[in-house]
Amino acid sequence: AAGHVNPTTGGGIPGAAKSAHWAVKRAVEAISEGDTSESALWSYNRDVMTDFGKKFAGIDLYNVWGTAHDVEELTDVVTAVPGQQLADALGRGTGSSMGLGLKLKTAVETFGHRETLGELYRVQRKAAELRDHYDRYPASPEAFEAWKEVRDGIMDDVYAITGADPKY
Repeated sequence: AAGHVNPTTGGGIPGAAKSAHWAVKRAVEAISEGDTSESALWSYNRDVMTDFGKKFAGIDLYNVWGTAHDVEELTDVVTAVPGQQLADALGRGTGSSMGLGLKLKTAVETFGHRETLGELYRVQRKAAELRDHYDRYPASPEAFEAWKEVRDGIMDDVYAITGADPKY
């Protein structure tokens, strides 16, 4: 569970605490039932992946997208899009409503970055799809390979959208 904490920032402590709780709970159950096999402990994986694992998996797609662009381009895009709308779109997959004036200003300021913003939109859709897929994390190790194939397909789509080199 301690592996969930970022040693540089200390981020991830809540996830590590949840993870430790789930690990102890599953271990006690497995020992009490006399079965410490992978199958008996598998629900720990499901707990992690359907909770904070899906969040991190979705966020990672934005990291993949970012590696396909240089810092100057990303800075231009981020400064051209109103901050609250960008945060809402990335965090929840929805945009805040924008008045006509703000829409026009944003359209002018993002001129020349339509392709990059289009990629970002498609990545955002894939992030939502990936989080939904993590909600279907298998209840047993036997179903993992089929689940992983779908996950890998989503990742392949993201690499195709962004042109980034595969990380894994």
